[in-house]
Amino acid sequence: MDDDFLYRCRPDVRPEFAESLYKTLASTQPGILEPARTRHGSRFLLFAIALALFGAALVTAIPTVRAQTIEFIKHIGDMTFVLVDLNRLPTPPPVPTLAEGETPVGPEPTINVERALELFPIKLTLPTWIPAGYVLSDQVFFEHNKYRDSATFTWNNPRLVTPTAWNFPISLYVGYPGPGVGEEVPRNLLQETTVNGIPAAIVRGGMNGMTGKYDIPIIRLMWIDHDATYEMTAPDSTSPEDLIRMAESMY
Repeated sequence: MDDDFLYRCRPDVRPEFAESLYKTLASTQPGILEPARTRHGSRFLLFAIALALFGAALVTAIPTVRAQTIEFIKHIGDMTFVLVDLNRLPTPPPVPTLAEGETPVGPEPTINVERALELFPIKLTLPTWIPAGYVLSDQVFFEHNKYRDSATFTWNNPRLVTPTAWNFPISLYVGYPGPGVGEEVPRNLLQETTVNGIPAAIVRGGMNGMTGKYDIPIIRLMWIDHDATYEMTAPDSTSPEDLIRMAESMY
């Protein structure tokens, strides 16, 4: 049995898949499935739908294509990661520089912890267990727009302030409704875990825009719960067990 045999025996596109695709286009692209005003627009629409159906059938039917697709995509709960090799990381964007006469962008708006918990659209419970030496800051980066609300809480450790080492606080980002998580990560830096029984991901390191490498010494814990996206970041000296313990103390 080879790829050619499997391709010739490929299944037809299921009617329920076609119906699902139609509903998705109708809900996410209002008006796209309305009668086209011109013959050209109608032909373009039919071509787009046919191309989408053909692509789905191709990935489903041909084992090699399906295997290659699955190999580089990792789903953890509602999160999607694209796995890349360290030597194939995307080229980082150039570091922005200020033009003559241009003023730097000011800091993000901050409010205190009490106000942030009051304004956030869902009930938030902060961790009750924190690694030794860390203290919750009363400055919360808070953003509200028509798409989502987000808040970033930080815990500082004065003992980590040195002139020669990275000094990262522990931070907790919460976004609601969550946009989900989708990013490229080196395959050897991603680890599956759980937070209170919820699928979660641990990523070691962060992309350094100056070097183009995943060499920022941090560790991140990410999970999605009831449409809210959570991302906890800490220095890489923090153990995954401590991050998970901190996250689970929120429940």
